Amino acid sequence: SKTKKLLNKYVTEDNSLIDYNLEIPMRYSGDRDKIIINPKHKDFQYYDVPESLTHEVMHMIDNRKNITLSNSDFIQNEINMAKIEINNNKEKYLNLFMNNDEYKENMTLSDIFSAITNNELHGNFSHNSDKWMIHEVKYKEVVANILTAEITNNKITLEVIKEIKPLQRIKERLLK
Repeated sequence: SKTKKLLNKYVTEDNSLIDYNLEIPMRYSGDRDKIIINPKHKDFQYYDVPESLTHEVMHMIDNRKNITLSNSDFIQNEINMAKIEINNNKEKYLNLFMNNDEYKENMTLSDIFSAITNNELHGNFSHNSDKWMIHEVKYKEVVANILTAEITNNKITLEVIKEIKPLQRIKERLLK
């Protein structure tokens, strides 16, 4: 699978490290250019590990290739447009996240909505609202999640991305 190939290529001794003191199950550190993993974190068991590692690898690739930074005006504009589109259909998405476990438990989709709506709308996974105040972080999260959905073939997320045209345009630009 695409996921397995990607993880075999990037989750190596050179690119990752175990840190039992990490305050979350895993994250990419741009400063250290490594994926840091805490397999003993109390929430680690709730993570879809291949999907989460794919997400962190996407941050690593983004950082190394400046994908978000080199497309930041475009991404900023499309995220603003996506927010308008989501707000115009808020009831629909709220209903999906509240009444459908496939949406509620979808980490990638939840993260995209959390970022775009500043935590107004998301499933069971989100980040602290302070994180979304830093626009570059927001854009990088959306980029990492769109690419993660593509690589892991996350059908539900890909359907929603296709439905929300600004997100589809970001995906098309990223996959060029």
